Amino acid sequence: MKARERNLGIATLVVVGGGVLWSLLIEPNWRKLEELDEQVKGLQQIVARERAVRDGASKLRGERDRLDGRLEPPAGQGAVPWFLAYVRGLTREAGFEPETLRHTGGRPVLPATAATATPAKNAPPPPPAFTELGFELQARLPLDKLQAFLVRLVTSDRPVRVTSLSLAPRPGSSDLGCTLTIAALAPVER
Repeated sequence: MKARERNLGIATLVVVGGGVLWSLLIEPNWRKLEELDEQVKGLQQIVARERAVRDGASKLRGERDRLDGRLEPPAGQGAVPWFLAYVRGLTREAGFEPETLRHTGGRPVLPATAATATPAKNAPPPPPAFTELGFELQARLPLDKLQAFLVRLVTSDRPVRVTSLSLAPRPGSSDLGCTLTIAALAPVER
């Protein structure tokens, strides 16, 4: 073989070998590398979403703990005596003492999911999430003190609502006869 043919054979061998090397080794691995890069980007997006969910869950846990703190009576004290003392404190701040303040009972409040979820056949009902405690307050007082009490009650950080209010004027007096029914949310005592 002449030198020129040998050089042409070597060049052909290099070109064919390079093509084989490219098609069998380099190009498939290059594609895999690009696919892996896309997967890494996708996983980074998933991680970012998961972090956002984690941060949101942490925020929601904090909100739940804050709400639980508003519902929970101090340790060693039941919800009823605690709320009675709380309402008595509000009446004192408003400038009057109730004639009567009593607990009238309670009813369970189911979790919100219990109202929307379809229960499984023969499944027991879900346990109540809270108890709605009922209280009745009776007093004779001027309108401005009643207003001060209601403002304090409604703007308090406790989950309460007035369910009924009955007013009766007292003959020969500026005082009103007031009967007030209050509902308060409390955790279920177990």
